[in-house]
Amino acid sequence: RLQGLYQERAKNSQEFFTKHAGEFHEKQDLIASHEQYGETLEYFVSTLNLEQAHTAFEIGPGEGYLLSALSQRFQRVIGLDVSAAMLDKARTKVAEQHLENIDLLHGDGQVALDEAIEADLITCNMVLHHVPAPKEIFNHSAQLLKPGGCLLITDLCAHDQTWARESCGDLWLGFAPEDLTSW
Repeated sequence: RLQGLYQERAKNSQEFFTKHAGEFHEKQDLIASHEQYGETLEYFVSTLNLEQAHTAFEIGPGEGYLLSALSQRFQRVIGLDVSAAMLDKARTKVAEQHLENIDLLHGDGQVALDEAIEADLITCNMVLHHVPAPKEIFNHSAQLLKPGGCLLITDLCAHDQTWARESCGDLWLGFAPEDLTSW
């Protein structure tokens, strides 16, 4: 039954992003626009003291805002998204900026595991609240990170804005920091 629930959540999330890819920016702005935190996130990435800076892996690149900053710091950047419509938006941004070191993959965490990705940095920026089973991101990341690598999670704190489920496609209303730490 649990697997069926996860599949239903995944289907709902994919349908939301397929239907609203053209207005994603407006939907995102309802709860937390990239402009509010993007510069800080990029600065934080630039200050990471990683043992290596070969491969960055972004889970759910959305419109591709972080991809450019990652491509400047890492030799290879991989973006993975379950939404083909959102990957098309990221692909357009990558092409417009002539970013040659970025690969975009369609699928979920299992695709990354099947590809045997080994990442120095994994970013999951404003994605957890859209995934059927957020803890799986941590489990997959543990298998994909190289020794000395970093998992960087940026997401919403727990809130009671129930309208975000329908308006923004949120499956979860944020997370308590303790939950993220325990995962």
